[in-house]
Amino acid sequence: MARFSRTGGPVALKAVADGVLHKAAAGGVRLGLGSADAVRQAAEEFVDRFGARLRGLLVQPMASAGAELLVGVTSDAVFGPLVAVGLGGTVTDLALDRTHRLVPLSDADAEEMLGEFRAGEKLFDPGRVPAVDRPAVREVIVRVARLAELLPEVVELDLNPVLAGPDGCVAVDARIRVAPPPTDDPALRALRI
Repeated sequence: MARFSRTGGPVALKAVADGVLHKAAAGGVRLGLGSADAVRQAAEEFVDRFGARLRGLLVQPMASAGAELLVGVTSDAVFGPLVAVGLGGTVTDLALDRTHRLVPLSDADAEEMLGEFRAGEKLFDPGRVPAVDRPAVREVIVRVARLAELLPEVVELDLNPVLAGPDGCVAVDARIRVAPPPTDDPALRALRI
């Protein structure tokens, strides 16, 4: 409960459990916990819910509300790393509203991506209330692309959700899968001597 005391305000408690990909959908997230007793009670609920699969608990300060986005990386056997941007949160797999680009990615590519997924045009409309900090989201996309370019071992990465508001954005959850990079370029033919 010391972590709760250091935050100085409400916290989110998240279960880290084997086989749980989407914490919120699995009942592994409690938000707005305002006391040490509330954190303790939520932790006990997670122990009951996940049993031996529970590997740990994550306590985070509450983030400001915002539009929920996904920024991620997938790897294609032929093309290499692809950066994805789209709707995030618990609806990400239902909506499948994403756009993809190959790495390396320029600032201009990232800017174009913001308008390419279906919700992007309305989400990043300058007249939208509440506003979404377009440059901050663009910066997250560019940095994730650079990470994928420099570290081919990162074969999957999901920042979901990235909460985007008028004064910036913050990734409140991340999932990364690391694997040995491919040793061959499948697009190159081998010469047999």
